[in-house]
Amino acid sequence: MAIAIDLTQPISVLGAVAVTGFAIPTLRYLVLRPGGHTKGGWGDDQRKPNGEGPGLYRDKDGVTTPEAQAIFSNRPGKVLSLLVAIVGCGIATALAVLGPRLSRIENHFAIQNWCALISHIAILFQAIAIAGCPDSVRAYYMGFYGVGMSWFVMIPTMLVATRFATLIYSASNVVFWLRIGVVSVCIIQMLSFCSLPRRPSVYNEKGVEINQWFT
Repeated sequence: MAIAIDLTQPISVLGAVAVTGFAIPTLRYLVLRPGGHTKGGWGDDQRKPNGEGPGLYRDKDGVTTPEAQAIFSNRPGKVLSLLVAIVGCGIATALAVLGPRLSRIENHFAIQNWCALISHIAILFQAIAIAGCPDSVRAYYMGFYGVGMSWFVMIPTMLVATRFATLIYSASNVVFWLRIGVVSVCIIQMLSFCSLPRRPSVYNEKGVEINQWFT
């Protein structure tokens, strides 16, 4: 069992490193290109006058309409991802700070718990950046990185929760359900990031509607 516990420690550390690494593109964008338009990295989409009306969205797939742009909103996905990130940070903090007080076995998972907390803080940063991003295309690609972040925090958390489920539950059922809650939050977090639409509906030269996500 000690060998297995030791194996979860480097996995947790690597997961935290990967999660923070996924946050670097967002941090770089916020620091180096505040409010600027980026081609290539975040996408080649633009908002500018295009002959169909001032300020309408257009990209290589086509042009939106005033009606489609007026009803377009990615706010529900932004709000959901932010709320879930806050809940995830709260549960991860409870595990890292209160876990050892609720169960002695949690002393063996201190590194894992603190790595998970660091990862959830990074996810919260990502969710805040998405919530404050006025460009739906950039927010979409930030959400894409957010999915990767959620995945890499979920793997070590699920590994500990499943591999040592009986041991953790016998020591403290509260801690056990907190761990289940973290795994559940990670899954919901991925879904919330995936729910962000990339753009308003656009129409090609033939008037055919192209969906809000992919080319």
